[in-house]
Amino acid sequence: MTMSIEYIGLLMYDMPMQTDIEILEYKNFRKKLIEKGYYQLQKSVYIVRSKTKEKIELAEKQLTMLAPKNSSIRSIILTEEQFQKMKVISGDTTLGEKILNDKNKILEF
Repeated sequence: MTMSIEYIGLLMYDMPMQTDIEILEYKNFRKKLIEKGYYQLQKSVYIVRSKTKEKIELAEKQLTMLAPKNSSIRSIILTEEQFQKMKVISGDTTLGEKILNDKNKILEF
C-alpha cells in the first residue's frame, strides 16, 4: 500500500498599516491569500494543504508578485507529518487547524 504524502504551506507576514494605501495593500494581499486556499492559523500566519509541493510553490510565486513593497513575508513547505508535530503551547486550536485536520475537507487549490 502506497502512502501519499501531503504538503502544508505555512506563510507568515508582517505588513505596515499606517496609511490608507498600506491598509488597502494588506487587504488585497490577504484576499488573494484566501482565494488561493490558505486558512488563518494565527493573526498573520496562514496554512494551505496540497498533494504536491509544486502547487504550493506556484502559489508562493504568485503571491511574491502581489507582495506589498514594505512587507516582510516568509514561507515554508512542510510535510503533513512534520506539521502534525507542531505543539500548541498556549491557546485553543484555531479554525484553520481544525479544517486542516479534517480529512474530509478539501483544501486543495
